[in-house]
Amino acid sequence: MKKILIYRNSNLGDFLITIPILKKLRQKFPGCNITFMTIKNKRNFFLPKNIENKVLVDDFLLFKKEDYKNFFQSIKLINKIKKKKYDTFIYLQEFSSFQRIFRDYIFFIFSFIPNKIGFSNYFFYRNYKKFSETIYLFKRVFDKSSVSEIKKLMFFENKINNRIIKKKIYITISPGSISAPEKWNDKNWLKLVNLIKKKYNHINIILTGTLSENKICNKIKKKFNYRIINLCNKTSIEELFNIIKHTKVHICQDNGSMHVASLYCKKNISIFNNHDPFGKWFPLNKKSKIISINRGINFIKPEMVFKLFKDIY
Repeated sequence: MKKILIYRNSNLGDFLITIPILKKLRQKFPGCNITFMTIKNKRNFFLPKNIENKVLVDDFLLFKKEDYKNFFQSIKLINKIKKKKYDTFIYLQEFSSFQRIFRDYIFFIFSFIPNKIGFSNYFFYRNYKKFSETIYLFKRVFDKSSVSEIKKLMFFENKINNRIIKKKIYITISPGSISAPEKWNDKNWLKLVNLIKKKYNHINIILTGTLSENKICNKIKKKFNYRIINLCNKTSIEELFNIIKHTKVHICQDNGSMHVASLYCKKNISIFNNHDPFGKWFPLNKKSKIISINRGINFIKPEMVFKLFKDIY
């Protein structure tokens, strides 16, 4: 049995863009064992091993940031990896600097994994206006694959219909963003919901997110209440997937929930920051609508988002 170790520091979105790679590995090496190595941050760990009963990852190898920086902790981590006797190591860490990749390369040299993939083409040129990070990441591992193949591997059929939310029709809103330097402010979210409720008062709105988004979601719930359900910090990862899988439209900032909507080809409006290259994190889903302004996220008006919503609802 082939044993594969993959390394990428991942929040939900970072993990989900590796799905085409995970699926392709399963196709190429049936019966392989895949371990995904990532930092365990302070929040509860919530990356999925399975999606729609399809096993993506057999195990997670979690470590603390301090383990990687401290010499003696690094030796312990290296020994832990060596004991697993992996056949192949796949480096999917995001582009950063030569110093970082050199440090990582030395670390995994001493892990004595014979086959290493993802280092040699780490610095190749990226044109994000042409392809997203999902495409470039895949081509670091399978460089001869077509874009159409990658897109097919990204998506899941909606086969399991045990709906958590029993409402026949609802939309979902996820206002948070973990890594963005600036968030779409609370006034904008309140104005957007107000515009939606004025025209579509019958709509059920499900609010999702982590504890950090609970403040704005409580504000929305308190102000509008009618047909608003606040599930911030109340769902497991499996429940979040189920809720977004059955939504009619998903509205979010540039966060992991955008990629969940993409997995199921859901209609999606994503409000983007301007701190990353344009197109880098765009989902592969053709039903996704992106709003991004060079001047910054809070120059995006709720009316602009609402216009898009009316077009796709």
